Amino acid sequence: MNEQTQASSPDAAGRIEEIFQAFEKKGAPSAQAATTFLFDLQGETGGRHLLRVAPDGVTWTKNHGGDADVRVKLSVDDFLAIADGTFDGRLAVASERIEIEGDLAAAEKLLSAIELEED
Repeated sequence: MNEQTQASSPDAAGRIEEIFQAFEKKGAPSAQAATTFLFDLQGETGGRHLLRVAPDGVTWTKNHGGDADVRVKLSVDDFLAIADGTFDGRLAVASERIEIEGDLAAAEKLLSAIELEED
């Protein structure tokens, strides 16, 4: 994987928290049912982050030890680049820099929701 200096930055952990907190704040009014997404972020400031997306809201759990409907594994650098709009998530999947397991339709909906935020 492409090693960038961003993941080793002390601000990377704070930026990761901001991203997941933004998901919680935005909510998921169009969600039809509860779906869980486990982000397995690889790197010094990574970790396992669970997002539960449901019609009644979005919750984030840091250091999750269990399973999820969708598991997304990628580097901290790529996660931050996708979230910041400097790297296309679909390109990351096509270039095998992201591993996605589980409910692929739910993963696609999440990716679409993230892209809609780039207004």
